[in-house]
Amino acid sequence: MVRASQVSPGQGCPPTSRSDDVTAQCPHCRGAGWVVVTTGRVKLCTCKIQARKRTQLLSLSPKFRGVSLENYHPKNETQRVARERLLQEPDGNYFIFGDYGAGKTHVASAQFKIQIGNKKVLFKTTNELLYELQQMEMDSEYIAPAWQLLDERGHLFWDDADKFKLTEFKAEAIYNLIDNLYRRQVGLTVTSNLSLRDLTDKVRPAVVRRIDDMCEVIELRV
Repeated sequence: MVRASQVSPGQGCPPTSRSDDVTAQCPHCRGAGWVVVTTGRVKLCTCKIQARKRTQLLSLSPKFRGVSLENYHPKNETQRVARERLLQEPDGNYFIFGDYGAGKTHVASAQFKIQIGNKKVLFKTTNELLYELQQMEMDSEYIAPAWQLLDERGHLFWDDADKFKLTEFKAEAIYNLIDNLYRRQVGLTVTSNLSLRDLTDKVRPAVVRRIDDMCEVIELRV
């Protein structure tokens, strides 16, 4: 929250982008994105929060934008336990692994949607993550979105962690990212067809240790 004294005279609120049409037309902040509260401070307007939610939702595949824990219908005990655990602790860190078709991406996407608006969140498949990490390696001015989470104590959702062919660059890039998430205490949810033990064939053992230390392990079966 920002102090009202930080607001420029004549503006009423700190300046912000008016690129979002809904924000620009908001009757509460009149496009500023901030509203003054009774304590003499200003806070982010609900229209800006909603605009942020829409932007963050775009990182989720259209296939999963309509999912929720409420429309995840467990077919066995492992799925029921997973659903209940995420309902109890939606801000938790999880390593979700198991069979194809068990709903790993569904529950991870549902957790992602719960966190949208409350913090900086990012949903990435392994291919997307590695592509952006490679871009950062090639362009010194480019900062991968996952690395931007480090400054905002956000939450990374890493989908299909086992789906890539190992190279030295990929092993190093993933280790550097996960190690920094671990040290900065950034949230992490990972989905994988492989267990943590089997994932050591894909990533460095140090990465598996970091994930094991950060995340609660949840197994899903069909």
